[in-house]
Amino acid sequence: MKRLLLLTMMLASTLALAKDLDNDMDALGGNKDLMDRANAIDPNNTTRVIQKREVDLDDRFELGVNYGIVAGGDPYYDTSNLGARVEFHLDPHWSFGARYYHSASNLNSQGQNQIDLANQFRPTNPTYPRPELDYAKDTYLGTVAFSPFYGKINFADLAIKQFDIYFLAGAGQVVLDQGAQPTYTGGIGFAFWLSNHFSTRLEGRYQGYQDQFSDGTSRQMNLTVFTLDFGYLL
Repeated sequence: MKRLLLLTMMLASTLALAKDLDNDMDALGGNKDLMDRANAIDPNNTTRVIQKREVDLDDRFELGVNYGIVAGGDPYYDTSNLGARVEFHLDPHWSFGARYYHSASNLNSQGQNQIDLANQFRPTNPTYPRPELDYAKDTYLGTVAFSPFYGKINFADLAIKQFDIYFLAGAGQVVLDQGAQPTYTGGIGFAFWLSNHFSTRLEGRYQGYQDQFSDGTSRQMNLTVFTLDFGYLL
C-alpha cells in the first residue's frame, strides 16, 4: 500500500513538473530576452520567412530595352534583334505589352557562297538558280503574359530578391525586305526583380511568319528567339 501511494505521489509530481516545463517552453518564443540570448549563442543560425512580394506589380508600367539572337529562319542569314518594350502590369499575374524589334540580318558564308556561284555561272547559263532572299527588318508585336509561378532567392544572406516565371503570347506585323506580313509568337520567360524599380528578363520564344519571294511564292518561317531584357518599373 505504501509503495502504491509513493508511486502515485511520484507520478503526480512528474506530471506537474512536465506541465510547468511545457508552459515555460510555450512562453519562450514570447520572451524577447531569452530569444536574444539564444541568438547570441549561435548568431549564424537564422531563418528568414517572407510572406509577401517585395515588388508591387499592381497597376504599374514597365519600360524595357533588349537584345536577342535568332535561330532558324532563312538559312542564308545570321540575324540579331535590338528592341524596346512597354508593359502594363495589371496585377502580379497578368500583364499586357507592346514590343518593337529592329533586326540586323547579314549574309552568312553559305548565303554568300550561293550568290557568288550564281554570279559566276548565270552569264553563260541564265537558268542557273539564284537563291531567293527575304529577311526581317522590323517587328511590331502586341503581347499578353501570365505569371503563375513566383519565388525568391537569397543572395548569401545579403539580400532576398523576387523572381517570376511567365508565359507569353502575341501577334503583330513583321516588315520584310519584300513587304510586310502578319506574325505571331509564344514563349516562356524568367523575370528577376533587382529592386522595386529595376528588372532583368531572360526569354525564349517561338515566332512564325511567311516570307515573300519576287516570283510571288512564299514559305513558312519558324524562328526561335532568345532575348536578354533590362527593365524599369515606373
